[in-house]
Amino acid sequence: MKADQEHRIRELEAELERKDRIIAALMRRVERAVDDAGDSFSLFERNAALESTARERMVQLEQANHRLTDSEERLRRVFDNVQEILFETDGERRIVMLNPAWERITGIPAARCLGRDWIEILHSEDRDKGLARCAPFMEGSTADCTETLRITCEDGSVRWMDVRMARSTDRDGNTVGTIGTMADVTRQHEAVEQIRQAREAAEAANQAKSAFLANMSHELRTPLNAIIGYAEILSEEAGDAGVGELAGDADKIISAGRHLLSLINDILDISKIEAGRMDLYLEDFSLAPEIDQVLATVRPLVESRGNELRLENGTRHETIHADLTKLRQILFNLLSNAAKFTDHGEIRLTVRDGEDDALEFEIRDTGIGITEEQLARLFQPFTQADASTTRKYGGTGLGLSLSRHFARMMGGDIEVSSEPGEGSTFVVRLPLQGEVPGAGRDASGSAAVAPPSGRSCRPGHVLVIDDDASVRDLIRRSLATEGYEVTLATGGEEGLRLAREQRPDLITLDVMMPAMDGWAVMTALKNDPDTRDIPVIMLSMLRDRDMGFMLGAADYVTKPVERHYLLEAVGRQMPPPCAWGATPETCERSPGCGCTCTVLVVEDDAETREMIRRQLDCEGSRVIEAEDGQAGLRRLEERDGRVDLILLDLMLPGMDGFAFLDQLQRHERWGGIPVLVLTARDLSAAERGRLLERVEDIFQKGAVSREDLLAAIHSHVDRHASASNTDHGQ
Repeated sequence: MKADQEHRIRELEAELERKDRIIAALMRRVERAVDDAGDSFSLFERNAALESTARERMVQLEQANHRLTDSEERLRRVFDNVQEILFETDGERRIVMLNPAWERITGIPAARCLGRDWIEILHSEDRDKGLARCAPFMEGSTADCTETLRITCEDGSVRWMDVRMARSTDRDGNTVGTIGTMADVTRQHEAVEQIRQAREAAEAANQAKSAFLANMSHELRTPLNAIIGYAEILSEEAGDAGVGELAGDADKIISAGRHLLSLINDILDISKIEAGRMDLYLEDFSLAPEIDQVLATVRPLVESRGNELRLENGTRHETIHADLTKLRQILFNLLSNAAKFTDHGEIRLTVRDGEDDALEFEIRDTGIGITEEQLARLFQPFTQADASTTRKYGGTGLGLSLSRHFARMMGGDIEVSSEPGEGSTFVVRLPLQGEVPGAGRDASGSAAVAPPSGRSCRPGHVLVIDDDASVRDLIRRSLATEGYEVTLATGGEEGLRLAREQRPDLITLDVMMPAMDGWAVMTALKNDPDTRDIPVIMLSMLRDRDMGFMLGAADYVTKPVERHYLLEAVGRQMPPPCAWGATPETCERSPGCGCTCTVLVVEDDAETREMIRRQLDCEGSRVIEAEDGQAGLRRLEERDGRVDLILLDLMLPGMDGFAFLDQLQRHERWGGIPVLVLTARDLSAAERGRLLERVEDIFQKGAVSREDLLAAIHSHVDRHASASNTDHGQ
């Protein structure tokens, strides 16, 4: 800066000398002119004018010089006192200028850095990075350069600097060096790093919590499963022995165990919602049977407090696309809540059509009601109306919070209105078509479905051909309850293919289907020698039974299908299956039943193995026990793979259930053995999906009843045996 000032002063002095020479030249010309004209008065005037002009110019030059000096002084003060480091380099990246901020920040004298490559003042680990960023900038491919780099101070500490550089050019635009700034951003960087570490710590804590809850779900559900299972055995044996009081006590244990299990599930659900890991399984299903099931479940609780339970179904819709399990849980939570806070009153469930293609479920009670202050915190987890409510009525306060979460996940919501002493009204609004693509339950595909109850030695096999998913589901549930094996087809062409491949005992056939209607399917069935003798029950809203009978229908049921009419029609063609493992003559309904199968139970909990063994012993089945995956493989080796079904826990010591499945599928002879998973593990949607590609079904410990588990075992054993017989026959 001082050199620039001295250069400017020399320029001003040169300018004054030039003008003096001009004045002197003018004076000489004037003198010659005066000598020629003899006009001395004119000469003096001109001389005075020139001197005045010269003085004015001198004053202007002095003022300009003062302004320049003041400007340079201001720039110097800025240069010396600015908080950021200012630096300049030449064309070889050598530092030619550093302001005092450099020494204030780093403690390194500026003189030590002058003449050095500016890359050398960076932290050793950042020099390559700085060089890489500087190269294209110096070559002119980028206008400027910005990067966060580290420098090492005199005391060895490290500072983070926000470095910004621009090219310095001459009058011709040629790059002659750079000018740049360095802003100390160490505090900001440390703050960002602290936030990152805090986030990682929070994520680690959340993962630890999730792992803890997953482990606790196993540790809690496993003994609960044993408690409920043994209580079911005790209840049945006490009932058979005529000890009604003991059976009643066992039923109370079962009820309390399932209540405890529901509380555990609520806590795990809240945890999954908080972690963003709650999954939806959307499907089409019929409303009426599901509502009836919820009401049947909650009715004992309602009536135990002297209440009356009413249903008003005013919707014109028969089906909804939603998560069936979560809708059941919402309705059960709200109805049981209403029952808990109502004595000798009325609880009413109203189902009606809402706006914007929505369905509304209104639960109204005549209970104690809720104040406005209590309403404000009603849907907060672990919160009830007030502490006295918790003491008097019990509960965790999770039900309402979960219900609202579930409703919102499905694109709906829950609203509440109440008056203290007058009762409360909860309204659940759900879209008829859920907003999240479903994954999990198969609501439309063609698949053999295991009956949840009934034990048939050769289940009556029914093929259901219908394009309406809700009707397929209704028929499947109705028939499976009676022990029939059901296969679903979504249209005429698929139905014909399955009829030829599987040779079912009976077909139910919808008339009004797209592409290939029921009449065309019926004609094709009756013209095929392999299928012409299979009885067909026609289903239609049209009253054209004469056409159906003319084409060869065995029976006709008018839509909407009512369960008892359907079962009567099916029963006329094919009686309900007899007990699994028996012939009609030796069915368990008759003396001398001979039901037998061999089940390998791979489970590390000894009490659970004992419970399952006793349950299957009652059915005449043989149980082989294994305490972990390795032991399970040894049992298969010992028996040369001769088992009818494997019941597998996932959380095993040593070789867990997943590794066991890997080994099982690698073995040529064992890969076809049906596997049912019985686990306390809280599976994600992805884990469940992958498992269902390798096993027949998945049951959660404590949540599956003895009857449903036994029915699933029997059904899959029989299906596997039927498939094996078919293969051998071919």
